[in-house]
Amino acid sequence: MIKNYSFTLFLMLLLMQMGFSVFAAGVQKWIDADGKTHYGERPPAEAKVENVKTKISTVGGGSAATSADAVILYSTASCGYCKRARKYLAEKNIAYREFDIEKDTLAKSRYKRAGGMGVPFLVKGDNVQRGFSKSSYDRFFAN
Repeated sequence: MIKNYSFTLFLMLLLMQMGFSVFAAGVQKWIDADGKTHYGERPPAEAKVENVKTKISTVGGGSAATSADAVILYSTASCGYCKRARKYLAEKNIAYREFDIEKDTLAKSRYKRAGGMGVPFLVKGDNVQRGFSKSSYDRFFAN
């Protein structure tokens, strides 16, 4: 148990020392059988996908970006507002990292510590945005 904890701590410190990148380059766009457009990192295997160009920001040891630049989206796969949030972020070319709180217990824990109640839930530095509306996202990203 102590060895696993020590290794995990060592790995976390190493990553913090080296810096790491937050990539949203994995965002893809596809249209389902009903003609609905979807954005995300994991399209169905049979889907014809189109990669969406996004900005890439560096967190940690990067030269231009800081951790305050990192955008995190907490979501669930079945959430319609989360799909709208992904589409907004892709259309505005905003880099983000997404975590599904139903599939990732560590992400759910971070989401709760950040004050998450409902999805989509955005975090950018010390700022949070609950839910989705175009006007609220416009204001959130204007700052």
